[in-house]
Amino acid sequence: MVTYEEAEKYLLKLERDWSSIENKKAELKILQKSGWKSSSGFDAPAVQPSGKSDPVWNTYTYAMKLEKEIKVLENQYVLDVIERKALIEKVKKTLHYEILYGRYILHKSLAEIAREKSYCYEWVRKSHKAAIEEVRNLLIL
Repeated sequence: MVTYEEAEKYLLKLERDWSSIENKKAELKILQKSGWKSSSGFDAPAVQPSGKSDPVWNTYTYAMKLEKEIKVLENQYVLDVIERKALIEKVKKTLHYEILYGRYILHKSLAEIAREKSYCYEWVRKSHKAAIEEVRNLLIL
């Protein structure tokens, strides 16, 4: 049996993954600003070092690894979004759908959703809980 917390955690995974991707992109951007250049943002050093530790080579290899990791995470994120969108689309109540879609697909806060829809925040918060219950029931099936 799926609990309320598990259903919410399942949906929140998108937000955590998105945040992780954005953090890695920010880190990559910092590395790019340190002087690397190319279509992917990096050029390999002219010669691979043969010594113990070369900071230029280490930075380059780390950046390449980070770039690949971002691509893998982005691909998985897209698959997860598709999966969660399909689940959210099964929700019966329009209000629940709007809240779930806004919160978990568009990464909006419940306060933002309430403001945009001109609803009372407390109403959106209670409706969100009911929407998660609906998702929990769908996950059980």
